[in-house]
Amino acid sequence: MGEKSILEQAKLGNSNAIAEVMNQLLQPLGSSCTVKTIGDRLYVFVESLQVPDQKAVVTTIRQAAIAWQIDSIKSVKIYARQLEDKVAAWSQEFNLEQKSETPLPNISSPKFNSNGNSHEPVQNQDNNGSVPKIAPKKPKKSSQIWRNLEIILVVFVTFVVTTVLWDRWGFFKPLNYSSELSNLLNSWLILVNKRTATISGGAWVTKEAGNSDILRGLEIALCKASVKPEIKRVRDNKWRESLYKNKTPIGYWHLNIEAMNAKVSAHTGCFQVVKTGIEGKYTIPDVPFGSYFLYAPYETSVAKAYWMVPVEIESTKQIQIDLDNSNMMELYNRE
Repeated sequence: MGEKSILEQAKLGNSNAIAEVMNQLLQPLGSSCTVKTIGDRLYVFVESLQVPDQKAVVTTIRQAAIAWQIDSIKSVKIYARQLEDKVAAWSQEFNLEQKSETPLPNISSPKFNSNGNSHEPVQNQDNNGSVPKIAPKKPKKSSQIWRNLEIILVVFVTFVVTTVLWDRWGFFKPLNYSSELSNLLNSWLILVNKRTATISGGAWVTKEAGNSDILRGLEIALCKASVKPEIKRVRDNKWRESLYKNKTPIGYWHLNIEAMNAKVSAHTGCFQVVKTGIEGKYTIPDVPFGSYFLYAPYETSVAKAYWMVPVEIESTKQIQIDLDNSNMMELYNRE
């Protein structure tokens, strides 16, 4: 086929002739192409070792298409890619009727098949053989509103469940084991939870005659559970020492309340000390989650006693603990 006949065939809209002439024109640019005609639109698929120069390629193809004045072609769409790429690097369209380039917004880059052609024009053509323009989808306002409501509902349910677990069942509470790791975890959990509770109650002693004395000014110490064995050890050591010296089993003389008090006062694990008021009431606020015991000594000229009442702080609810004969550790009366 001679050069003249190729141009004539190209002007008549022959795809093979158009491709052959286009390849001759694009060769100086280091590019090659394939073409496809669908309806009144010409698709040109350009590829090269590097991403084709958009300005040079579009100018070359536009000038040729306008010069040929092919009646059956009204517009040209160019896709360009680098060899081995499956997606076009750029695309551009122009209208031949206006004799000038009319850039349109780039649609999503098409995928090329093994022959270098794009799947997009063939898939989108309508019954008349033309490729319809695809209007961008607008998000539905109603669906977006429902999506936002779902997110709000999930956050609310998560908040409610977490609050119930923390406050009602004591989940995420500090550990009760005496170790360096446990102490670190306890400190961290207390900071994270920022949960505390209040302990309150009253103190009184019921005598053998049946009458009760309100204990005013009674010192009550809040101690960590790990301190309890040490206080018990002081009690046992002083008890044996007194028995050896006095050779008598009378409990009043062998219960060394002063030594136990000194141990509690000096121990860092006993970090809150309060006194009962005129009505024998006490309150210990802001107690972090954990295991504790209340230590309180009672001593008169005729009686000695002390309390070591265990306390578990697992929720933010106020805890009521009364100190009386029912929860004394030991009571000795000389009367």
